[in-house]
Amino acid sequence: MSVDDTEGPQGTGESQHSEPTPAWCIAANVVLEREFGEDKEIRRGTRHFKPGAKVFIVDFYWGMGAEQLVVIGRHRASGRFIELSMASKHLANLRAQLVYSPTVIKAVMAHHQFGRFEAGSDEQRELAEFIAARWMESRGSTQPFVTRPPSPTGSG
Repeated sequence: MSVDDTEGPQGTGESQHSEPTPAWCIAANVVLEREFGEDKEIRRGTRHFKPGAKVFIVDFYWGMGAEQLVVIGRHRASGRFIELSMASKHLANLRAQLVYSPTVIKAVMAHHQFGRFEAGSDEQRELAEFIAARWMESRGSTQPFVTRPPSPTGSG
């Protein structure tokens, strides 16, 4: 088992191999379905993430109206963490969340948005809560916390 596969804090003793301090960032879910192309074809999830997959937003491109975000999440095929820029319209249910995964913490702290504060600090939490709340008020979308869309009504 590699260090990247461990989740959550280990005991309270300090050592060279202790887990990193949890960090605050914004968690979101990939939309269950989205329109694609000129024909408005319905596709599930995105090219890299399964529908409903949890991703962590580690940075924003504010100058472009935050239409693109930097996220880290598990790839739909390999299951490995990947970090990429994706359209904000493909995300729903933004919320502040404390992250324990060493891989995600490293990505969060490497970016200016949350990395400028000490991991787990009140300032980091307040920023994550502020951004998530304002986002959901202004243009955020919500969806059920499921990985499969409900079956069409009237069938059967």
